[in-house]
Amino acid sequence: MARYLLANTENSTWRGSRILPGHSVFSSKASNTIVAKNATEFGESPLVAIMLNPWHAQLDLPKMLEFQFSQVALVKDDPRINMQVREIETPSVTTDQKIVFGLMVLMEVYENESFAEWAEHWICGSDRSAESAGRMFARLGEAAQEIKALKETLKAAGASIEELEKVDAMNKDFCTRASDAIFAAQMYMDRAENWPLLAARSVSRAITGLNGIIDLAEIAEKAIDSSSKGVMRTRSAA
Repeated sequence: MARYLLANTENSTWRGSRILPGHSVFSSKASNTIVAKNATEFGESPLVAIMLNPWHAQLDLPKMLEFQFSQVALVKDDPRINMQVREIETPSVTTDQKIVFGLMVLMEVYENESFAEWAEHWICGSDRSAESAGRMFARLGEAAQEIKALKETLKAAGASIEELEKVDAMNKDFCTRASDAIFAAQMYMDRAENWPLLAARSVSRAITGLNGIIDLAEIAEKAIDSSSKGVMRTRSAA
């Protein structure tokens, strides 16, 4: 099994793990391993690792490390994990591609027609205006009121407290992540100071924790292709 992780020029991850190319063996039950400490930043592909570049850190001039894992033996019912690390070429990803990736991920995980419609227009380049993004922000506020009404309907129908809490938690999670993605889109158009960093941080924040839920590697490949087409359309319309 291969996984990918970014490190800085000194081979340290933003969580403080210093990783050098080579081979090592560790217990699968150890809670302080490189894998456990950096679990949310491991990508299924080099592209995903770049997209997940932690918003808290945004490593400058990152190195791409490839990890090959395999189980080698059982020691008193404790599987030993074989880990081989090597540095590979870091793919080049634009801010535009990161934003498209973030939008695609949220569209895949959550079902929200208004967001999907806005995101589709942004991705294809037909409407990347700050005004449109602002309207989408406002729509999130309306969605919160709709969820409140839905909860009342479900409560009247006899829904349990757990079911109501699940609906509420899912909506809050979506709105938080969607707000970050929309902010990234606004930064793309506003071109404020340090906008690439601000946009990239927002995208990373929007998708953090979703790796493992869906196939991010496939979406990353689609994002690279779709964003290129979207940029071409946007330039043609300019």
